[in-house]
Amino acid sequence: MAPKIKAPIFGTVDRGKVGAEVPYSDLIPETYFRNSLDLNRFENKVSKELIQSYNRIIIDSVRKLEAIERLPKANQPKYTAARLRSLLAQTKKSLEGWSNSSSRELIKDLDGIAKLQSEFVEEQLKKVLPAGMRSSVRSVEVSPKFAEAVVRNKATDINANVLSDDLQAAVKGVDGLRKAQGSFNLTAKMGSKITLPNGDIVSKAFRGLAEKNADLFGRTIRDGLLSGETTQQVGRRLLGQLYFGEKARTAKQLALAGGEATRMANHQISTLVRTSIQQVSDTAAQSVYKQNSDITQSYKWLATLDSRTAPQCMALDQKVFKYGQGPTPPQHFNCRCRTVATIDYEGLDIPPPNFTRSTRAAVGGPVPTGTSYGSWLQKQPPQMRAKILGGKEVTLASGKKVWRGKFQYFDKLSKKVGPDQAIAKFVSSDGSEKSLKQLQKTYGKPSNIKPKVKPIAKPAPATAVDMSTYEVDRWLKDNKAAPNIQKFVDDSLDTWEKQGGLIGENTKKMRQFMKQSKMIRHFNMPGERANFEQIKSKFLSGKNLKAYKDQLKTVETRFDKYLNVEKTSKEYAESRFYWLRNKKILQKAEGFEFEKMCKRHLFGNAGGTNTGFTSIDSNIIHTKIPQTAKKIGATQAKQIKKTSKAALDNNALMHTKDWDYMMKHNLKETWSASGSLTDETDWFATMIHEAGHQVHFQGGAEKLGRQWMKLKGMTYTGEYSRKNYLEQFAEAFTQYVLNPDGLKEHAPRLYNWVDLTMDNALKPLNL
Repeated sequence: MAPKIKAPIFGTVDRGKVGAEVPYSDLIPETYFRNSLDLNRFENKVSKELIQSYNRIIIDSVRKLEAIERLPKANQPKYTAARLRSLLAQTKKSLEGWSNSSSRELIKDLDGIAKLQSEFVEEQLKKVLPAGMRSSVRSVEVSPKFAEAVVRNKATDINANVLSDDLQAAVKGVDGLRKAQGSFNLTAKMGSKITLPNGDIVSKAFRGLAEKNADLFGRTIRDGLLSGETTQQVGRRLLGQLYFGEKARTAKQLALAGGEATRMANHQISTLVRTSIQQVSDTAAQSVYKQNSDITQSYKWLATLDSRTAPQCMALDQKVFKYGQGPTPPQHFNCRCRTVATIDYEGLDIPPPNFTRSTRAAVGGPVPTGTSYGSWLQKQPPQMRAKILGGKEVTLASGKKVWRGKFQYFDKLSKKVGPDQAIAKFVSSDGSEKSLKQLQKTYGKPSNIKPKVKPIAKPAPATAVDMSTYEVDRWLKDNKAAPNIQKFVDDSLDTWEKQGGLIGENTKKMRQFMKQSKMIRHFNMPGERANFEQIKSKFLSGKNLKAYKDQLKTVETRFDKYLNVEKTSKEYAESRFYWLRNKKILQKAEGFEFEKMCKRHLFGNAGGTNTGFTSIDSNIIHTKIPQTAKKIGATQAKQIKKTSKAALDNNALMHTKDWDYMMKHNLKETWSASGSLTDETDWFATMIHEAGHQVHFQGGAEKLGRQWMKLKGMTYTGEYSRKNYLEQFAEAFTQYVLNPDGLKEHAPRLYNWVDLTMDNALKPLNL
């Protein structure tokens, strides 16, 4: 029976589906980004409501001002002065009332945001865990006094001791702080710790805004009238293009349309609302994360990929911090950054969820979630980099226009230290952006910054490694087949390569791939059971241990190639997860999991009807050698060519559906390439079949495309190749090595598919 692909831990399955790499820190569900958009819309809604209520006071006061001028002249100027004093006093009182009512309204909104965001984040944590673990996710309770404390109180107003909580978190970590505090619920204490970036509280900021603009309103009227302006002219200066009943405009449009008494105030109101909502939203999220420290130990910073992001936030984008030991949003007023939990799937010993690769919004179009601000900025045109970091377009003496400025330091530094480190060098220790003079003082001219040149190391000669069990070693000695398994295999491949023509050419390619990818060819006898002590002494020591580590590096290069195939494959996600876990377990090199992994997966034995196996998450091919096996010599080579050709010719006839001939000669489709050989040589075809899987994995695991449809011919080389597209490839690959002329004649589509994948697999692995 033809070999199968063995999956780690779960036993023998067909590893036919592959998909996106899915660590939660990089692949965030689309619901998270939709939530960010919803939060932004809510901020705009709240801002607009408070702005409109503020603007109504100013508009009403201006209308009353204009009405004073229409009074009978007999009542002027003494009466007019009294009315003006009354108007200014009433405006000041109305704005004071507005500041109080705005605080009350914002408290209600922040209370709702805290509850909604904590519930949302809790639900997101459940989604990334297996069903059996979801009930373990802890909730966060929101006190009715939390939002009020955010708006009205400082920490010193409640309990000065809570100021030490951050220090406790840094020293004790999340688990220690939970024991000290009992929970991470959103209480009045926690709310009192939240202040605006300048240290003020929201209610004080609203009061200050109201007082400042009441004074501005009065001063503008007084200065205008003293300079001879009419009340209509003063009103236009105060209001701009605003009028009663503003509904269609957004908060930003209202601010831009306003005058001296509204424009700046409207911007400030939006800033206070946006900053407060972002603070409460992230505090709620962080509280849920900290409450579930057994699931998540760290969080990732996410900035916005556009020209309005502050330098300190650019530098923080995609960085990961432990809870209580890193910065949290907002870093400044109008900060739009957020944080998202990272899940340690290896530590939890669970496979990652089956997420589709998601994207994050960016100016110029969506980019993959894991794209950092520096990486995004590096790919932007010079005018965008100049807009963000500083620069302008200049005309040279030749008439040519070029972009010059601070951004050139980023371009040069990116080539030297990478785009993320380059962005960090634009930020001073206090979080402010460095000036052009500071950059010039540090680096001189941009041209002085030279790219980092990596020394060219001479590549070590790549070799394929053969490993065999003690039973195989004894069998080789007893049968005088070869002094060791390496000699047995290499002599066989030498014989086959010497057949010349396409056989020799394709065999040479396969051997080159085996060496370049540092493949391990592992052999066992029928009926052997894996012994852990033997595995440790034979396979995980000395040169064999180094060979095992080398093949792990090869596997690491292949996963991104699968992103073009089936992006939601659960099997692929599991494969990558187990490869990562294998690395982690290997580093410890002890314990039950290590023993189980070695016995069942890494150096387990092919047995029963399973004559060989391999898997996506290792570069080890396993082959069973029967007692009747022989090294491939001239006689065996002749027999392989004959039987391989006969099997493919037979299957080609089946492909033509010449049923009369088939019935007359009692023909049926051959099961597999290895099944067509004798007991002496089927091990050789099995080894090639498993090597074919590795070629397919490293070459990108593409399915048979439609680009060769016009060539027609066979689509399947035998019955087993119909199982899935991976077995379709491996069986075609076996014919590609054993009977290439026949494959090219009967199945040109398959030949081209295998040949192209072989070429892709031979591209530099960048180990």
